[in-house]
Amino acid sequence: MPKVILIADEGRVLRRAVESLFVEQMDYKVMAVSDGEEAILKTKIIKPDVVVIVASLPKKDGYQVTRKIKSDPELKGIPVLLISGRSEPIDQKRAQEVGVDDYIIRPFESIEIAEKVRSFMDRVRVDSDEEEDVVLLEEVIEF
Repeated sequence: MPKVILIADEGRVLRRAVESLFVEQMDYKVMAVSDGEEAILKTKIIKPDVVVIVASLPKKDGYQVTRKIKSDPELKGIPVLLISGRSEPIDQKRAQEVGVDDYIIRPFESIEIAEKVRSFMDRVRVDSDEEEDVVLLEEVIEF
């Protein structure tokens, strides 16, 4: 089953960049939404492996979306990468408070977003392996 990346951005440039990096080269699935409310709804429905979100979205901004994701017990483990523009610097204190896992400031090189998303995917894989080990251990203890 391919890994899923949810992109929340009004524009298409970020989506195209992520698709060219992950779909064409690594068999990932990329889904996109254009506002914060859609991002929250889609995250609840598809439970992506990573959410890449622009700080300034209509309806709910990236910080509000992240707070919703991280306050939901079923979603809080999903890594969130926040992207902001040069004209809208990252509010680091607010980003930390809402639970942003990492951030990038535009303009950025494609390799930068690729490395961050890959590191999230590796972390998700390790966490899944650890959960499987715990389940296996519990099964062994029951016998």
